[in-house]
Amino acid sequence: MKAKIFSILASAAMLTGVASCDSYEPTLNGTKEGKLNTASIAVEVSNAEKIINDAAATLKGARSRAVVDLSGYIVTVVDANGQPVKKWTYSQMPELPTFTEGSYTVKVTSGEEPVTAAWDAPWFRGEKSFTIKADEVTDVDVVKCTLANIRVTVKFTDDLVKASAGDLKAVVRSEDAQSLTYTPSETRSGYFAAVDGLVTLSVAFSGTVYGTEEKFTKAVTDVDAGQHRIITFGLKNNPNQPPVPSGQIDPTEGINVRTDVTDEDLTVDVPFEEDVLDPSGRPGQEGSNPNDPEQPTPPVAGDAVKFDSSLGDLSKVYDIDEFIADGSVADLKVTVPAGIARMMVKIDSQVLPAEELGSLGLMPEFDLVNPVNPDNPDMGTKLTEMGFPIGDDVKGKTYVEFDITGFIPLLKELGAGYSNFVITVTDNDGNTAATTLRFNKK
Repeated sequence: MKAKIFSILASAAMLTGVASCDSYEPTLNGTKEGKLNTASIAVEVSNAEKIINDAAATLKGARSRAVVDLSGYIVTVVDANGQPVKKWTYSQMPELPTFTEGSYTVKVTSGEEPVTAAWDAPWFRGEKSFTIKADEVTDVDVVKCTLANIRVTVKFTDDLVKASAGDLKAVVRSEDAQSLTYTPSETRSGYFAAVDGLVTLSVAFSGTVYGTEEKFTKAVTDVDAGQHRIITFGLKNNPNQPPVPSGQIDPTEGINVRTDVTDEDLTVDVPFEEDVLDPSGRPGQEGSNPNDPEQPTPPVAGDAVKFDSSLGDLSKVYDIDEFIADGSVADLKVTVPAGIARMMVKIDSQVLPAEELGSLGLMPEFDLVNPVNPDNPDMGTKLTEMGFPIGDDVKGKTYVEFDITGFIPLLKELGAGYSNFVITVTDNDGNTAATTLRFNKK
């Protein structure tokens, strides 16, 4: 693979082209119908990395990444009355389906709606409205999917486990009688359907602590979709001082076991956690997420940092085959009046994971101003060989051009999948802005 990658890069380095934008618009017949450009349906999954098991992360390096496979997501189009009119999986959407003119909503879910409690079964949901006009092709804005069921994690502190007879358990039950049983050895999270009217979960604790059987039930109130309720059981008393046997304890007055419940809102990205990304491309279509929720675009202070590109629309996902056929240019023109202090590049690609980037002498994320990295001391040389500006060619500059055109043939040869190049610029006044060059191979 390494030899193949270098061979492709060598060929790509000799390619030149003139930037062009795809302005093709299909001609439609009739006066009462229009078409939906399903290639514009880009899906962004919020907090994917927090919710999906770490085993799903495929990129290694400075940060681990959770890669969300959107191919099996369900896409449903409903009319103004809420009646379904079209339904596909994300990987099998037709390119330009026809609809009668009117108002519609596209709904995207990670699967059929859950009806029970289950382990490691997050369910994501999002929707976006659009309008079909006669003889026109309609694009859809980004569909942002968030967790639509309730995540529950139960923890037992080490001192409680040591004081027990090995029979600790907690049964979490929803109002529709669905339940999951947690023990100290259970590390998975449970997911409960956020059905209408469900506002409370009950947690029944039982176990032998210091030789005394303890049982009580606690109510977890105000539950809602997108929450992560973390329930922790621990000792109330000093474990070095055996308590007087208390029999069945009251959850508010007992001396042995305490219950702590914390809540994390998973309906939005939480800034104090590691950034989250859902960069999944739709197999067979242009459909990667157009924004990078694992590295949200920071706000721009006025016109402190400006981005421009020969591609034109930086919110679009570009089809690699069409890009090459058109002789397009994948450049980024960066204007920074206060001068560049930092220019981070992040390569997030299904076909160029960390191990393949390593064969190129690159890392998934690097700073063009200071590309020296103790884990990869030769990376600056590699970047220069590939035509990247680095060091003094970037630092303090008010205008820099960043060109990845030579990478695109490589991505074509490596097969189907999305590839996102996220560029984050910080100026000398501390203003930060980011944009993404997005490509997908069908």
